[in-house]
Amino acid sequence: MKCILHVGPPKTGSTSIQTFLRQNKEILLARGILALTDEQIPRKLPYFFMKNDKLTPWARRRQLDQPKRMEALRKETDSYIRKQIRKYKPDTLVLSSEGLSRLPTDEMASMRDYLRGFASETEILIYLRRSDFRILSAYKNRIRNKHFTGGIIPKYRGRYDEGSTIEELGKCFGPDNITPVISKDSHPDRDGADGHIEALLKVLFRDTDITPGDFILPERRNIAWD
Repeated sequence: MKCILHVGPPKTGSTSIQTFLRQNKEILLARGILALTDEQIPRKLPYFFMKNDKLTPWARRRQLDQPKRMEALRKETDSYIRKQIRKYKPDTLVLSSEGLSRLPTDEMASMRDYLRGFASETEILIYLRRSDFRILSAYKNRIRNKHFTGGIIPKYRGRYDEGSTIEELGKCFGPDNITPVISKDSHPDRDGADGHIEALLKVLFRDTDITPGDFILPERRNIAWD
């Protein structure tokens, strides 16, 4: 089984990608693709690999710095993933969580080793967006959600340098297994680029004539993109 791991990063359209995967779960299953975007997988998955001394404020507020609570979350997440694989027996597993792009090298290595337990190969899908667009989107989102506290980009695990993210991923998974995508949604002045969904489908269905018209397209759009 192959695993396609979408790692974001933040502010590159992860919400629309995860919504698309969730809405089209049955259609994808019919084609041998299992996309796990429910059971809060996008939020929980990064904490499966985080070390307790490097937890984010979100995790600490939920007392995940307590070993028993963290161990329970990890067992729950692992059990869910393996149960779904046994149930559907997919050719391809898709996992999506933008928080994975913020993991340091040692935690990325833990993620790699975990995936090797059930996937014969892993392809990393990372979307690239103009830095000024990402910062503007983050700024709008923080104001809209009323948690703007003096900084646009969080200092904890706040890696917004896509180059270093790709470099770290390449160290763990091999540079040939990293697929960077520049979509017209993320980089509107990029001529000839596809949209988020078109780019995703090209990774999921290489050498086929699959188009977005064959799927349910998400209506939800992050207001911070406007």
